[in-house]
Amino acid sequence: MCFIAIFRNVLAAETEATDFETFFDDMPEARVVQTFDSFPAFIRSVALVAPDGSALISATSTRRDGKSVMEFFQWSMADQKIVQSVAGLRSGVVEAGLSANGRVLAAGSFDGSVLAWDLKSNNSIEVRPHEQFLGQIAISHDGKNVATAGLQDATIKETSFSVKQNHPSRIVLKQEPRTQCSSLAYSPDGRLLAAGIASRGVIVWDTKTLKQKWEQKARSKAEQIIFTPDSRTLISVEFNTKITLRDAQTGERQAVMTPKGFPIHRACVSPGGKWLATAGTEQSSEKQTVVVWNLKSRKGILRYTLTDEQQFPPQPRSPDTSRVAFLPDESGLVIFGKKPFVIGLAP
Repeated sequence: MCFIAIFRNVLAAETEATDFETFFDDMPEARVVQTFDSFPAFIRSVALVAPDGSALISATSTRRDGKSVMEFFQWSMADQKIVQSVAGLRSGVVEAGLSANGRVLAAGSFDGSVLAWDLKSNNSIEVRPHEQFLGQIAISHDGKNVATAGLQDATIKETSFSVKQNHPSRIVLKQEPRTQCSSLAYSPDGRLLAAGIASRGVIVWDTKTLKQKWEQKARSKAEQIIFTPDSRTLISVEFNTKITLRDAQTGERQAVMTPKGFPIHRACVSPGGKWLATAGTEQSSEKQTVVVWNLKSRKGILRYTLTDEQQFPPQPRSPDTSRVAFLPDESGLVIFGKKPFVIGLAP
């Protein structure tokens, strides 16, 4: 009886969630308010804005001693000059992220290695939690832990950087071969870790105990998972076609936003939790387009269509493309095309 009651409650919550469809014809076009002409064209692999808006983090492949290696740069947003850099990872970058406190960059490589770069001390650490083929990465709010997932078996591990030696890893989820983890994310308060698993849907764990809090079978694969800044809502982009909002503690579905004719490649939430930005390609025109959503009304409010000179790099599902990031004061959105530029969010 208890199981039946719980099942009915979950089913009712899924059914009662409100769906919002958005069409783009009547949506106002945003305008460019700032350009960064001094940045190199096609910033590759990493393109992240520091939480305080003072710096841009990027990476590119270079050669040292006859070998290919990734070089990471911290740029000043004020004068567009390099502040500091570090080299590491010899097999390219799968995914990267900044800790919520803005201090640590974590980047994962195809060969299973992870680089953690402390932007305050300019020290870096490289570990290898997976033997090969790392698929996803997420960094905790304080930069002390990194969650990673294998590409071919979806085994999820958490590696600690707070221990000065050994940097131990613990298994969060052990999966069978040929199962993919499509996304990983820590909540900003550090209490939750979420994953999108192709065969199971969305799973959330308590980071202290690593016990599973809830699991929701998604109708399609969760390509990207994001928490709102208050850690109360989990946003999943499912199979590039819809955006689902859930209660982060219970998994109850709150709303579904469906951008008609607009497959989504990337998404991010503004620092205050007011806006959601998505980047993708509009099917009717085949133009790369960025849309800004109001998370309260669940409606798209602005769009920006990239020109040929602003286009994102090719391979739209690779980690080096379709990057968007809000400025800390939520006055603008940085778009990482061939060169970064900012669109204004004022109505």
